[in-house]
Formats: sequence, C-alpha cells, structure tokens
Amino acid sequence: MTGAIRLPAPHKGQIGVRQQAKRHNWLSAGRRWRKTTMGVSIAVEHALDGWSVFWGAPTYDQVRIAWQDAEYACGGNIQFLKSEMTAYFPNDGRVIFRSLDDPDNARGHSFKLSIFDEVADIKPRAYYEVVSPILANYTDSIFWGIGTPKGRNWFFQEWNKARDWSDSICWQIPTLGCEIVNNQLIRKPHPLENPEFPWSELVNEFDTKPRRVFAQEYLAEFLEGEGAVFRNI
Repeated sequence: MTGAIRLPAPHKGQIGVRQQAKRHNWLSAGRRWRKTTMGVSIAVEHALDGWSVFWGAPTYDQVRIAWQDAEYACGGNIQFLKSEMTAYFPNDGRVIFRSLDDPDNARGHSFKLSIFDEVADIKPRAYYEVVSPILANYTDSIFWGIGTPKGRNWFFQEWNKARDWSDSICWQIPTLGCEIVNNQLIRKPHPLENPEFPWSELVNEFDTKPRRVFAQEYLAEFLEGEGAVFRNI
C-alpha cells in the first residue's frame, strides 16, 4: 500500500448527474465537462465494492487515458496489469479496459457495469450485439454512454429513446451555460454545467470556431448532417 485512493473531487454538475442516474444513462456533454473523469470515478467506486466493470472507448489511445487516470487515482493500492489491461481490486472487483475499434474485444467477459467513453465514436455493434446482452444477465446491471455528439447516429437514437423508459435517463449539458443572442455569446448558467471551466475560454472557442462546431462540441447539440462537423477543428 503506497498511498490512499483519491478520486478527483466532482464539480457540481457531475454531482447532479450522478444523483439523477438510473440503470441506463446516456450523457451528452460538451468538451471539457470532464466526462471521462466522472466515468473513471464511477468505475473505481464500483470495483471497490466488488463489481466487475467494463470500460470501452473507440481507440487504444482513448482507453489509455482512462487507464492512466484510474491508476493515478488508486495511488499504488490496486494491481494494474497492463499485459491484461485489467485492474484487480479487493473482493473480486475489477475494471477491464478495452478498445472497441473491434467490438468483439468485449466478448468473453462478464460484468455488471459498462461505461462507453466517447460513445458516439464507438461502433453500434459493440453495444447491441456484445455489451447489452452481457448486462442483460443481471437485473442490477448499469450502463453509461458518455460523450460529445457526432451528428444523429446511434448515440442520438439511444439518447432519445431513453426519455421513454423509466429505468433510463439522458442529459444534454453544455460545457458552460450560455446562449447565442444577436451572434453574441451570453452567459446563462446551467444547473449541470462545469462551473470550473473559464468563461473566457468558452468565448474564445465561440469566436474562433464555426457555429456548428461550437454547437456540437461545447453545447452538446445533436446536429443533422453528421459529416458537416468534424472533431478537433
């Protein structure tokens, strides 16, 4: 034991989302809302309680970000085996980290909690054909699909359907609350925003990015015409 497990302190928006969470959770939030940070905390907390957790992301590089965050938070108390990309916790808890560039990477595992990071960029087969059937084995299983939109693909479809089910919930949360009035960005606080994100940074993004890019990436809006907006412009 080399140190205590110290998970990042959640901001007010993250606290609000977690208080509202249900069995199936679809979170569309703007860049820098710290979605991955919240997801890592959820994964580690459940693994500490003895849960088997699956963490999936579109690419290995994105998986590695969550792996490093979780390893740092655990402070040397938990066994992280990079050869298996699995963290082993007491009471048989574990977090299995996998890239879902091949959806079949999730096969062969059993877990009660699954978190898809940057869910809009994950192939839908990973959810429909692999992960969802595994979670269906447990009546108390939990799913989180977190990310920023990418048009109106399968993420939008599931996000939209969540409104009709009592065990599901969806959120659309801007990085920082605002509205566009006469082509100007006006501050309008949102109850679930990231209050730690600087307003000046958001204004700079608004002034330097195409409106559609800003709306998708920072207001977390699902826009029609997926090909019209690209990441990292």
